[in-house]
Amino acid sequence: MKKYPLTAIESCTASRSDVLRVLRDISLRIDDEEFENNEDLPEWKQKCIKNFVLCQDEGWMGSCYDCMRYCEGQHKWPEDRCPDPRQSKK
Repeated sequence: MKKYPLTAIESCTASRSDVLRVLRDISLRIDDEEFENNEDLPEWKQKCIKNFVLCQDEGWMGSCYDCMRYCEGQHKWPEDRCPDPRQSKK
């Protein structure tokens, strides 16, 4: 008889799919909440921040930090320096 289960799933008797579903839902809520704090910012700044986050998370080409600084100054994301790979597939 085990005194301490090895995993959280064993201790709460949740199935693997239940745990994954809950974690996905939490992740989606966190993503939405991150950008709610930016509602008062100008639209160009919101786009800069969203592109910076995507650039970092998805490993876009170029320096995401430099592109963010450029975007803050020019109010436009530098597509030539940090291109969105999803745009080239269209």
